[in-house]
Amino acid sequence: MDFYVAKDRDGIGFFKDKPDLVKFSSTDPIVWEGYPVDFGDFTQIRDLVAQHPSVSEMDEYDPPVHLHIDDIIFTVL
Repeated sequence: MDFYVAKDRDGIGFFKDKPDLVKFSSTDPIVWEGYPVDFGDFTQIRDLVAQHPSVSEMDEYDPPVHLHIDDIIFTVL
């Protein structure tokens, strides 16, 4: 799974593609826009990604970070 993480004044955003920095009007803050990743019920994955140093240490408007998850192990209980 590949996705991008970007940070703006609204916080951390997760995107399926590389987001673009846009501004809609002179009264709205600048935000990253793109196709959002929907983690659904798997919010723990989103939280783990947000805690990764490459993400948690991002400053607002740093270039987006490209992440790849290649192995997640599920156990049937």
